[in-house]
Amino acid sequence: MRAFFDKILSPLRIFSTYMSRVVTFVVLTLVYFFGIGPLAMLGWIFRKDFIGAKRHKEAKTYWLKYEQRELTLEKLKRQF
Repeated sequence: MRAFFDKILSPLRIFSTYMSRVVTFVVLTLVYFFGIGPLAMLGWIFRKDFIGAKRHKEAKTYWLKYEQRELTLEKLKRQF
């Protein structure tokens, strides 16, 4: 009985594999062209730096300052 269903479902598995590749390509292309692309263009037009990648000639370093917080036992118990 299992061999019978394997013969029937084998072409469907191959078809579904190819269809998943096509659908994934189409969906990701649409997301890029209608989602990410326009946002990138708007950022470029308004000169918005989303990830902070601009170079500053006067900056000595690009490291961010980290201020150490006081850790108490009570704060560590109630983290979440």
